[in-house]
Amino acid sequence: MLLHCNHCNTTAEVKIDRKTETPICLTCNKEVTNLSSFIVNTMKSQKDFLEKKKEAFAFHCDTCKEVHGGNLSANKQYVACTICGKKMNVSAHMLSTMKMMDKKS
Repeated sequence: MLLHCNHCNTTAEVKIDRKTETPICLTCNKEVTNLSSFIVNTMKSQKDFLEKKKEAFAFHCDTCKEVHGGNLSANKQYVACTICGKKMNVSAHMLSTMKMMDKKS
């Protein structure tokens, strides 16, 4: 929905963050606070939510409890979460695939 952002002082696309249920300006990525509860509820009912960016090689992290991208560890023995750095539960086949992709780049 195109609305006025009180941070960047422009008319910009605003979406609802699913986690915090707050409106976020897509131009400055800050919370828009000058909206009435009616507008926010209308945006929710229209399902005007922020979409998660899809990542290649995204796995469920047991520590973060969310789906994040994974990177090979320094010794290339396991896949580490890009957010917390902890070891992720990844199949041996996927680990070997990531090792092959790492060799190509």
